[in-house]
Amino acid sequence: MINELAEAAESVAAASEACDDEDARERLSGLESQLSRLAESEQGADHGRLARIQRALDEIEASVAGEALDAIRAADGCIDDYRETVDGV
Repeated sequence: MINELAEAAESVAAASEACDDEDARERLSGLESQLSRLAESEQGADHGRLARIQRALDEIEASVAGEALDAIRAADGCIDDYRETVDGV
């Protein structure tokens, strides 16, 4: 298990639960599923895949506030931490 991605998935799940916007909640749920699968994967994820997830989080971040916003920022930080360990870009 990749701890940083598992933590990111947990934060995204928390953001989804705290979110009032139905569309944002659905997107967050999908991102949480992706991160959970990546956390369980032996290969993890490459920079491109993680960048797409982070871009989606950035887009959602603009439409949320409070606990949901804090959780999204925490997830983004966990993904950044993991990306520092990935070779490449």
